[in-house]
Amino acid sequence: MDPLNLGQKRPNARTGRRPAQLRNGRPRVGQVLLGAVMSCLLLAVAACSSVKAASPPRMEFGIYPGGPVGTIKITDAPVPESPSRRLAALEELRAHSASETPRPFVIRLYEAFTGLPAVDTWSGSGANAVTDSEINSYSTSGFEIDLVVRYQPVTSLGPQAVDDFLEFVRTLVQRYGTNSHVRYVQIANEVNVTTSSSSSDGAYPEAVYALVWGVEAATQEAATDGYSALKVGFNWAYAQGAGTDQALWQFIRSQGLSFRKSIGWVGLDGYPGTFTDVGTSPQNTGTVLVDGVAQLRELMAGSGIPRSVPIHIAETGYPTGPHRSRAAQSVALSSLVASVNQVRSTYDVSDFEWFDLRDSNSSVRNKQEQYGLMTDAYRPKAAFRSYQELVSQLGR
Repeated sequence: MDPLNLGQKRPNARTGRRPAQLRNGRPRVGQVLLGAVMSCLLLAVAACSSVKAASPPRMEFGIYPGGPVGTIKITDAPVPESPSRRLAALEELRAHSASETPRPFVIRLYEAFTGLPAVDTWSGSGANAVTDSEINSYSTSGFEIDLVVRYQPVTSLGPQAVDDFLEFVRTLVQRYGTNSHVRYVQIANEVNVTTSSSSSDGAYPEAVYALVWGVEAATQEAATDGYSALKVGFNWAYAQGAGTDQALWQFIRSQGLSFRKSIGWVGLDGYPGTFTDVGTSPQNTGTVLVDGVAQLRELMAGSGIPRSVPIHIAETGYPTGPHRSRAAQSVALSSLVASVNQVRSTYDVSDFEWFDLRDSNSSVRNKQEQYGLMTDAYRPKAAFRSYQELVSQLGR
């Protein structure tokens, strides 16, 4: 029995009847000529189809616009951000002339569920309230939003955490579903990583249940409320040589067709030369990332997720810092973008989002605080111009 229950229909049985023009003997000359003309037209259509197949849709590009990052080994306070300079930099990256309609460009943002009402609220001055304000600002400027909903419950919630998270997710969809610029919602973050609670939700109890049930809850809420443009997904952190997280993917497969039909996209987080295959040279980072894309597509297929579900490069980056020049960052960025762009049709990669816009702190000797395409003073590094050019050349 097919566990996916795709409901594919069998081809119709043959009727046994001959084509009409043959029922009364040999076909007439006119019929032969008409058949020849139709054959030529069909060949022409096939040729056009081949041309189209050779030119798959372009990727949509984006970026995380912040400076501070949730990761390991961060000890220095971030340099305060400037919303006006940040917005100006994003307008530059979007790369369009004054006479053109602004091209699609995605801003990746994060909100979090903790279970503490004073923290989770969208009012006041907390982190969610700040992100809420940024969503409004970026939407007004014509940017699109990829919103990550972190799962970070306080310990005191216990078994109630997942249920409360699902309610938070539904409320979030109701809040942002009316905003046509909020294109994507990602449920939880990197649940396959269990070692870093600041960056990855796998460090929290029952995160995999939050992911699976959260995707379903968000998609159902969007459908109920008529927000058909909102696509819900989840992500996976790629680490070359570290296994393929089979337990996670087997659990995903066990959830059945209802869950798999709720998935609008799957994201890949990969940092070749930094967290993934740390010995990779800048010019070979793209090869490693493509290996991750191929592995993700294989895992998705093995879990019953259909080929029609696209892959997003949700996070990738290459920081500067000690023994990491700005020129090397530019080379790595170009390799990552070009390599993924080359296989976007093979693996159906629709989006590419860089991490991140600006350094958290450019004055310290710590690469984990210098992922930015710009310094903490919003001065462009070489990679900023490289990304700008690639967005212009390859983006939608």
